[in-house]
Amino acid sequence: MGRNVAESASGVSGIAESITHVARTSVETAEAAQASNMAAGSLATLATELQALVADFRIESKQGGRAPSKPGHRKAAAHG
Repeated sequence: MGRNVAESASGVSGIAESITHVARTSVETAEAAQASNMAAGSLATLATELQALVADFRIESKQGGRAPSKPGHRKAAAHG
């Protein structure tokens, strides 16, 4: 009977260690998820800034003037 009690105690100890490991891993996973969320927000901000910079970008045409930035821009300039 003493042997069964010792084996049971060992099993309970192993279960407790497993629960502690799962709890620790859960905290680490939550922290990593929060860091990923923050990184995604930063990336979204950078993407918005890049989009604004690209929208202002102009390429010089072969005639020396600036090429229109959007299709149809030339038509609006010709009428106005």
